[in-house]
This record gives sequence, C-alpha cells and structure tokens, in this order.
Amino acid sequence: MKRLAFVLLALGASLDAMAQLKAVELAVETPASTAILPSGPASTLVVTPCTGCKQLSLPASARSRYFIGKEQVTLTELKRQLQNRPSAMLLILYRKDSRELSRVIASAP
Repeated sequence: MKRLAFVLLALGASLDAMAQLKAVELAVETPASTAILPSGPASTLVVTPCTGCKQLSLPASARSRYFIGKEQVTLTELKRQLQNRPSAMLLILYRKDSRELSRVIASAP
C-alpha cells in the first residue's frame, strides 16, 4: 500500500511539473533544397514550414549555431556540405518569442 501511495504521489508531482513546461523554441524540418540559408550572422534564413504555409523569415545572429549531425560547423562549412547533398534533411530551430534562428542541424551523411 505504501508503494502505491508513493507511485501516486510521484505521478501527481510529474503531472504538476509537466503542466508548467513552456516551449521556448519551435522547429521546422525540411529538405535542404527548400531552405534559403543566411548569408551571415546579420541576415535571414527563409523556409516554408509546410505546403500552403506562409514563408518564415528567421533572423540569424552571432548566437546562431550550425551542425552536421552532432558536429558543430561554421555556416560556410554547412553550405559547402549541403551543395553536394540537396536532399539532406534540416532541422531548423528558432526562438518562439523573437523568431531568432537558434540552430540549423543537417542530417549526417
């Protein structure tokens, strides 16, 4: 009986914690060929999140990070790698409040 009470208490605490979670980032997954990557830290990434959706313009900054798989790379290196892999998938993450580009993660080869 004590074990059941403990489980119910833990479950209640977990549900309470989950109710307080707030999204700080949103994401778009798209083929690399459909996204226009920023030209530098003070430019914009442009992507259409879905068929029929309006384009998203996400401002990049010096805080924006770029990855191929788990390896962080420069924007220049990301662009170079994607030239040979237009069908690579991109996960584009941006801040919900400001729409600032946080990260671009390309699928690893």
